[in-house]
Amino acid sequence: MVPVAFAASSHPWQQRLNRHLHAYSTDVQVVAIVADPGDLWESEWRVLVIDAASPWLTTEFCEDVHRRSRGIVAIYDPGDARRKQRALDAGADVPLEWDAEPAELVATVHAVAARWPPRVWATSHPRPTARAVTRRGGPIIAVGGPPGTRPERVALALAGALAGGELPVCVVDANEVDPSLAVRLGLHPQPNVATAAARPSTCLSELVAEDLQEVPATRVWALVGLADPAQWSTVTGQALRRTVQALAEAHAYVVALVGPIVEDQPRFTMSRTALSMAQGIVAVGEATPPGIAALTGWIADAVRTSEGTPVYPVAVQSDLSRSQRADVAEALAKVARLAPGPGTVTLLPAPGRRDRARSWDGRVAPDRKLAAAARELAAQVRA
Repeated sequence: MVPVAFAASSHPWQQRLNRHLHAYSTDVQVVAIVADPGDLWESEWRVLVIDAASPWLTTEFCEDVHRRSRGIVAIYDPGDARRKQRALDAGADVPLEWDAEPAELVATVHAVAARWPPRVWATSHPRPTARAVTRRGGPIIAVGGPPGTRPERVALALAGALAGGELPVCVVDANEVDPSLAVRLGLHPQPNVATAAARPSTCLSELVAEDLQEVPATRVWALVGLADPAQWSTVTGQALRRTVQALAEAHAYVVALVGPIVEDQPRFTMSRTALSMAQGIVAVGEATPPGIAALTGWIADAVRTSEGTPVYPVAVQSDLSRSQRADVAEALAKVARLAPGPGTVTLLPAPGRRDRARSWDGRVAPDRKLAAAARELAAQVRA
């Protein structure tokens, strides 16, 4: 018996095939008809039958299905050759015409299931043990800022300081506009936040074992962002919330990297969800008059989303004269007083020439000055 899932479709082919399989088939069983990709993994199936026109059918989606040793049959309109080719390009195993006989579907399902046998873990290479045995319930810290501030540098330095070589810390790239964590650390783009969010809430151990990637020489693990920012609609706020909560139970801290725009629009659901869950917000800006103005606006939007969560403004210094530094310090102090929190401001050094040259080698904080400033910021966050 091969268990099959249907991706819900209003097209008549699905009702016709579903009725036939329920009534006549003894070796193919429909176990689920799924309307939301987030619910796809809540049932055990071996082959997914999906409309070739479905927006789910992307390269990343097919890779995720195949990574779990499951197959895909794409049903297409025989008069639309483009849909057939699109399905093949995305990674579907077999395209099948929507007016094919049910017996042909049964044979195709068996062929695809044989192509993807259930995964067996070799005894010499045991499945990774989940780190979620101890429930820590660690706090969630959101890090973000207006466009152009590159807050991932601060997020990674803060994560390294919070870990301190002893505590497990997770960094989640929830930036739906410019996900950069994978590139910054040289990590694989898959699995990522979309694949993790698609898992059911009961799969915490699988989430920790398979979706996180370790940052070398640290106690920091990373859940990288969307491989394609255009996939933002594949991660709902509810699914991201469930994922981040699961990670918080398994780590001392979760550092969520959020986007440069946090307006109340569906496009920015991931960032707003992470901000609403945070116990602290690190707002990153530039220590210049335009940078401070942009930072003030970003903080105002973040505060509306988070409803009173403490904010820790961080400014990256440039080459300023003594009088300019005094003006910037005064302006930043005003910004700090406008936001909930201790009212302090952390000044971070601008990346030096050597730091910029080494900024893509996968280290969390190659700059000693940045690491020292991040430790001071971590002490504020812990307090």
